[in-house]
Amino acid sequence: MTKEEYIESILSGIDDKYAKIEIKTELEAHLDDRIAFYTDAGYDSEYATKKAIERMGNAQTIAYQMNNLHGNKKTTAFIWILAILFCLISFINALSFNSLDYVNNIFNLSGLVFHSGVFIYTICFLLAARHKNYKAIMLISIFNLVLFSRVFSFLTILDTDDSLWLNSPLASSSLMFTHSSDIISIILEFTFNAFGIYDGVYMLLSGVLGVVGSAQIKSNISGTAKTSILKRYKKLNIFTYIGFSTEIISIIIFILSFIFLMRS
Repeated sequence: MTKEEYIESILSGIDDKYAKIEIKTELEAHLDDRIAFYTDAGYDSEYATKKAIERMGNAQTIAYQMNNLHGNKKTTAFIWILAILFCLISFINALSFNSLDYVNNIFNLSGLVFHSGVFIYTICFLLAARHKNYKAIMLISIFNLVLFSRVFSFLTILDTDDSLWLNSPLASSSLMFTHSSDIISIILEFTFNAFGIYDGVYMLLSGVLGVVGSAQIKSNISGTAKTSILKRYKKLNIFTYIGFSTEIISIIIFILSFIFLMRS
């Protein structure tokens, strides 16, 4: 591996594009000093470069450490704001699931809290994973498992009496707006139910994988990782994007349904 290839492999793991310039300059200076040391000791240029790279360490570990050190402060602050907000929603979600039935009869409070939580969780998870913020991932994953997804509650998703919390509050409004079209109403009802079931299962599984994944990121940053616990951990982001999309699509459906009502 050449010096340029080694540096590029590290920079590819840095998220902040503005920090890459500073990190590149820093890496080049360190490598040049080490190469000069081995060259002065009598080694040829190729072997000196090889030894210098070996002394620098694993490129992935350095990338994790540099990324953690040079993270964007505004983005980090935003991630923690989302994480704390999700923790608060988790408490509300746990309370609204078993209480305030009279409110739920008028308005789907549980569904509103649940889907708001999913929306905030997915944004926080994606940002924290991208910026290697394992502490935020660990926090929201634990709150997700303990208070939000409620490990045993997802087993009741097919029970209409117990699955109110899975229903988006936008579902009833969208169905009301399209009451004149039975086919559209059936499609919308199926769509919102599918979204709710997917989000419920996703939140449960992402909570488990989030705890494991955050441990993996931490070990990579500290350089103590002996093996990859989740070799395809990044693929979890695909399912997170889908969860995020269900909330965005629900809003789009609501707007389109309202337009449909105005034109009918």
